[in-house]
Amino acid sequence: MDKHRRKTLIGISTALAVVIIGIVYLSLTTDPNSVIPVNDGYDLYRVSLHNAKDAFDDNEVLFVDVRSEEEFIDSHIPGAVVIPLNEITGNEPAVDKGALIYTYCT
Repeated sequence: MDKHRRKTLIGISTALAVVIIGIVYLSLTTDPNSVIPVNDGYDLYRVSLHNAKDAFDDNEVLFVDVRSEEEFIDSHIPGAVVIPLNEITGNEPAVDKGALIYTYCT
């Protein structure tokens, strides 16, 4: 084997070893239950399941299901209204100013 090819193989092997060691290190030091925040610009508008359940239990929120009517019929949050996402503009529910409205799609 010529010298240049041997150096190339050693370099590739070293790089692969570094990547593998990095993956193993991260898998051993990262908490699998940690939450990774989503930064898509809507974080201020998200609510935890716990807070949504509390608002539901206290009858403080209107849930708007933005799925299709067929999906809504199959399952939905009790008391929710359905307004499919592609029809929501111009069909916003009439509620008091400052009313709490949660939209959902799952």
